[in-house]
Amino acid sequence: MPHALLVGIVTNRTTVNISLTPELDALLQARVKSGRYQTTSEVVREALRLLERHEQERDYAFQQLKAKLEQGAAEAAEQKYRFWNLYPYVLVYAWEAKPVQVVSVIHGVRDLAAILALREGID
Repeated sequence: MPHALLVGIVTNRTTVNISLTPELDALLQARVKSGRYQTTSEVVREALRLLERHEQERDYAFQQLKAKLEQGAAEAAEQKYRFWNLYPYVLVYAWEAKPVQVVSVIHGVRDLAAILALREGID
């Protein structure tokens, strides 16, 4: 009886024919043979659910990245200094000064924050 009830609940199904490479077919069959899934349809439905979740997580990550980039751009616009990478050096300049004022040329392995903090104390 419970089986009939379960079948009655799951009546909205669509049949779709798909073409698979031999490798994907073998993967599908292996999942069924493992006993975790009873049919190839269950494997495909689970794969589609995982794909949907993966795409949602990727979209969320992109939204977070976009928000951080926008925040960084807004913060950069408020900064007194900007940086130009001239490998292996970093050119530090005051972008609002007219003409642009070069503050320092620093070797890239040094701690920029510490150097600029010292400069702030001097200015």
